[in-house]
Amino acid sequence: ALREQGELVLDELGPEPRRYVVQADRLEDGELRRNEGPVVVRRLRGEVPVLRFESERAELHMSDHDQPDVIGVDLILNDTTVTDLRDDDAVTARRQSRFPGLQLAGVERQDLDDMPAADLLERAEAVEEPPDVLKDEIDHLTWRLRRLELEIMTRIMERHALSILAIFLPLLGTLLAISYRNQTPLVVYLGSFLPAILTFLLISAGKGIVRDDEVVFGVTVMWFGHVVLAILLLAIFLRIARH
Repeated sequence: ALREQGELVLDELGPEPRRYVVQADRLEDGELRRNEGPVVVRRLRGEVPVLRFESERAELHMSDHDQPDVIGVDLILNDTTVTDLRDDDAVTARRQSRFPGLQLAGVERQDLDDMPAADLLERAEAVEEPPDVLKDEIDHLTWRLRRLELEIMTRIMERHALSILAIFLPLLGTLLAISYRNQTPLVVYLGSFLPAILTFLLISAGKGIVRDDEVVFGVTVMWFGHVVLAILLLAIFLRIARH
């Protein structure tokens, strides 16, 4: 509204509803600014202006509001000249004037809690010349989304890797039992146990690397043990097949 119309309309609810028309060009870090001259605020009763405020430093802050569907703000005017339009334009000076519990006229609060994070991020990035605090929140949300994406990716790949490992290990035990049928069972156990431990360690190491956003290297490490097991299974099978 400031960029398009150069003013904001704020309503004060109560027994005697009042309206404040704020003339400013932009809002930066909670401060209303004009390109030239002080910020001008007109208080209206109905449609009739009754007071005119000219502030050298005006602030506008979000505030809690009793009604969840409206946007509540606090207006603070510092070093203000007040003109009473009802009393022959009588002028007084005020160090500070505070107007708490106002609401933006014609603007409803949008419930962002149920909005997907990606849509919320897209809306935030669409803001022209966002303040530094919004940039920090965008960077933080982008980082959290990336971390969540990596965590989901890691868990899915871990499940796939463990599922394949659950097939490879019985096959390895069976082939080793056939190949070393004249050896003690301990030989077969060690032959199956050591590759399984090494594969588990590689899966765990690959998970950590993927979480550090090194996806290609992490996936390679995670599945390297399976490649070794597949080659080992093929070699043992061919050896048995020759006999």
